[in-house]
Amino acid sequence: MPFLEENIPDILGGFDSLRTGFAVFDADDVLIYHNEQFQYVYLSFQMLDGLLGRRFEDLLRLMLENGEIAGKQALDDPEDWIAWRLENHRSERNRIELRLTDGRWIEVKERRTPSGGVIGQWADITDAKRSANRLEDAIKCSADGFAIWDQAGRLNVYNEIFAERFNIEPSRDPASYTLRPFWSDLANSGTVVFEGEAEAWAKERLHAHRAGENECVLHFADDTFLLLRERATRDGGVTMALADVTELKHKERELRYRGQSLQAALDEIDLAKTALEEQAKQMVHLAEDLDEAKTRADKERKQAEVLQIEAMAHKEHEEAILRTMGDGLVIANARGEIEKINLAGEKIFGISSDEAQGTKINRFMRDENAQEHDKSLINYNLNKESKIVEHPAVVVGKRENGEEFPLEIHVTRAESKLGPFFVASLRDVTRRKAMEEELIRLANTDTLTGAANRRAFLDALKVEIERALRYDHPICVMVCDLDHFKKINDTYGHGVGDEVLRGFVATTQSQLRESDLLSRFGGEEFAVMLPETGLEAARKIAQRLCDAVAETTYSALGEEVRMTVSIGLTNIQAGRESISAALNRADAALYDAKQEGRNRVVLA
Repeated sequence: MPFLEENIPDILGGFDSLRTGFAVFDADDVLIYHNEQFQYVYLSFQMLDGLLGRRFEDLLRLMLENGEIAGKQALDDPEDWIAWRLENHRSERNRIELRLTDGRWIEVKERRTPSGGVIGQWADITDAKRSANRLEDAIKCSADGFAIWDQAGRLNVYNEIFAERFNIEPSRDPASYTLRPFWSDLANSGTVVFEGEAEAWAKERLHAHRAGENECVLHFADDTFLLLRERATRDGGVTMALADVTELKHKERELRYRGQSLQAALDEIDLAKTALEEQAKQMVHLAEDLDEAKTRADKERKQAEVLQIEAMAHKEHEEAILRTMGDGLVIANARGEIEKINLAGEKIFGISSDEAQGTKINRFMRDENAQEHDKSLINYNLNKESKIVEHPAVVVGKRENGEEFPLEIHVTRAESKLGPFFVASLRDVTRRKAMEEELIRLANTDTLTGAANRRAFLDALKVEIERALRYDHPICVMVCDLDHFKKINDTYGHGVGDEVLRGFVATTQSQLRESDLLSRFGGEEFAVMLPETGLEAARKIAQRLCDAVAETTYSALGEEVRMTVSIGLTNIQAGRESISAALNRADAALYDAKQEGRNRVVLA
């Protein structure tokens, strides 16, 4: 085929433009062709004068000798790892993922040729793996139990709290847990309290799970209670969220014992249930948002791969591809002078490619980073040593207007007839960083008042108790409850009640020190941590807060509304009692304050 023979150099040049490694082995597993990117996939390859003519097994042994392959199998039994890798290499088709000791992940796709050889492609999938890890981290930071089951009823994703509650073994594949044995094992474990036969209860839970939307309260043998909510996902699976309602159930029991009216207890339960439902909805929305983000990332990755294939086959379309790339791209020579910026890069830095051409690339860096960059370039030109960002990293970038912003950057080195040059792939991650910070804030904050939520308060209290024990410092905690708050809601509506709650938080924060922590436990009940504070000093703070709340007024329907607060106060015997014991003692003092007429502070 004359046309093919005449254009072989252009075709091979197209392979060299790929950002992934490409190689061909003959029937004896000898390397007979590779593109430029292939020799940069592994550091071991860069140490060799040439790769052609080397056997695949010899390349594997070279990578093991240089300690590039991570994983227990490669470290404990190298020969077994080589045998496994050769078996995959010689199969008809295979796809594997290799983790390298420098933190990268490489995806290898291979297939046999009609002549008995192998064609392979090596791609850096570190970004995709990190996106998957970030999804897993977001689920792990959820305050309550969380899991996702796929449409086949297999466990897909779960966090640590879910694993602890249901004895999920970390070493097992999550997909090995399926719905029917999951509920059956739980029913027969003796850890859950229910009425009726175990298998009937398990069958009822399995049916409810498959219905897609349901909720129930699980009562455990250790007298803890979990609210279980299940919602169907768009792909046919089910999202499962857990919320600890133990204190709510115990309080309901306590209210009955104290003889308070059933209606008052139900009202308080409804308030707490509404808050829990809202939290569960937020968790489902979070899972959906993360799922959408992953789908968009996969779609963008596939689009980028299509563009790369087009660049290989149609060299003349290079400029069009650069203009349509989603990521910013800056090309600079070895002197650090900008040669080209694509359209996405122009939008990121607020400057056109023509305006930036010929100027130093350090114009997009902080002053101190720009100086360090110049030193690195001088060292490179003298000693051919450079610090290249071979893996994506987040740094501080600077736009043309001087604005600083988080920038994800990945720099690669390439060679041309005119000498070496550097290609920087860029992505403005301002929105992603803001989303990550917002997720952390939502996980630790009460959405109505802005105060810390119960989980964040207990975590902080645990840390302060350990510090108090280590340095022998005092620590106190007080539990606050707004007096007759239900009357406010009944008389003026829940909107005014919400404003009163926010006003109480603002008043309390004005009376506390920066080291103190205010938390909303639920409804109109709050807790305050007072580190390095003795009981008498804490009593003065509590009394000052009580007086400040009584002096604060609110406007509702043309009327002046006042509110008072009852406070139970206690010190914590660090190292000699649990957090729950101290809080129960403060709660008992709060009850005494209510019985003695409200609007007062009572010490336990």
